[in-house]
Amino acid sequence: MDTDFEQCSEIAEIITHPGYDRSETVLNDICLLRLKKKLEYGETVQPACLPKQGESLESLYPDFVGNERGDNNDCFVAGWGYRQEGWYMSLPTILQDAKVNAFHNSTCQEAYTRMVHGELNEYYRQDVMSCFGHLGGGIDACQGDSGGPLICLEPSTTVQVLRGVVSWGEGCGRDGRPGVYARTSAFVDWIQQTIKDKSTIVNPKCPDPENYFFVQGGAVLDCSWEKCTVHCQEFDQVPSVSEVNCDISRRNWYPLHSGTVITCAKDSGIMLNCGALTDFYDEVDTDNIDFNCSGNVCEPVAKDPSKHDVYPPRIWCQNNAPSYEGTKLITYPKGSNVNCGNFFEAWPSALNAGIKADCHQWKCELSPADGDAVVFPFHIPKCHKGKWSFGKVEIPEDTIFTSVSWSNYREEFNPYLNCGRSERSMSSFRTYIGDKNRFADNSDAIAFCYPDNWYNLRLCNFYCPTADPEKPKKINTLFKCAKGNWKPKVTRKRESSLKC
Repeated sequence: MDTDFEQCSEIAEIITHPGYDRSETVLNDICLLRLKKKLEYGETVQPACLPKQGESLESLYPDFVGNERGDNNDCFVAGWGYRQEGWYMSLPTILQDAKVNAFHNSTCQEAYTRMVHGELNEYYRQDVMSCFGHLGGGIDACQGDSGGPLICLEPSTTVQVLRGVVSWGEGCGRDGRPGVYARTSAFVDWIQQTIKDKSTIVNPKCPDPENYFFVQGGAVLDCSWEKCTVHCQEFDQVPSVSEVNCDISRRNWYPLHSGTVITCAKDSGIMLNCGALTDFYDEVDTDNIDFNCSGNVCEPVAKDPSKHDVYPPRIWCQNNAPSYEGTKLITYPKGSNVNCGNFFEAWPSALNAGIKADCHQWKCELSPADGDAVVFPFHIPKCHKGKWSFGKVEIPEDTIFTSVSWSNYREEFNPYLNCGRSERSMSSFRTYIGDKNRFADNSDAIAFCYPDNWYNLRLCNFYCPTADPEKPKKINTLFKCAKGNWKPKVTRKRESSLKC
């Protein structure tokens, strides 16, 4: 025997059809063999396709069913059984195959209907059986072939289809007594459901893989006795690991540890041990970010760092989930990162308004969108321990950042103008911010208010417009907000001195 292509595996389990019955005939004569290890497909080992549930050759190919010459018929039975009826010396040393013809159900019904004790017994049941052979006999399956395949190379698909399983017959190759086969198409639903039910049941000495791992993200385990292959439900995705194996002596799985996530994603570079990033975030921008994930850590980097910032710069597994608690992993405009976050990630309204951010360490200096003059409500926010604030006041989460042109500015609320408990505020004056503003046509000075470098004080200067709007005249008095009051105090007399 040529053993170059031989493959062997012990049988882990024999799964008999629950309706198997030999009381009158041989009903539901089919079983599944579960192997302890998977076979490798190659030149001499290939799978055959299952037909559709309930499919009939007589309906599909009426031209070759019942054709004694075998026209257009490429159906073959294979096995290791006797080559001559009742003679054990005829057992082969190599696998045998024979071409057999498909018969009409009526032919088989007639061949295997008998009168027994005055009653008509029909041994052939066309709903779960089919028959093949040669009416003149001579070529047939025989003892020892039971359970072997009957495969047809079908003209509509030119692929091998498992149409039957060798079941029974009267003798071997007898005239007028074709071989009877379990009709595979009658059992497809049972076969598929049984495979599905058994796909995660393994050797009892191995832990249950469904409990040992966290299987999510469309991943499916296909397990043999001591090994599970991982597949993805979506064809355009890849699994985080291709297979896991059971170490029976240690009663664990390798190479993954207990509690590891097995998942699927379109890009293997976004997978952590705790799962794919797409399992946890609404949006993952793989077009503009290289995530560089390995083991428990990802280090996202913008593909074009001259244009984009990425936040966070590092993600790691924490309590079986990524450490970053945001909802998106996307790029932001260059220069918008601070030590504790990204300004636009915290305030998407600013990004939508076209506001520009120049961020360093813990603070951002905001500038308005092109054509606008003023950023509201805070133009130099700072971040500390994940909290954004202006001065010592935390910025409310519902704050909307926007920018407006000077011509559209109408005494909107500006936090720089208020000072704690002071009854008087600078909000009664027009405000000047930056060097692009145009002054209103009135004689009142315009307050320009801003925080000091340490965010401890709010400072206000007043300016009078001149013929050149880019060079207003500064009034020397500097107002400071200290301990909840403006100093010097804004009296009516001082207010009148601010007339231009």
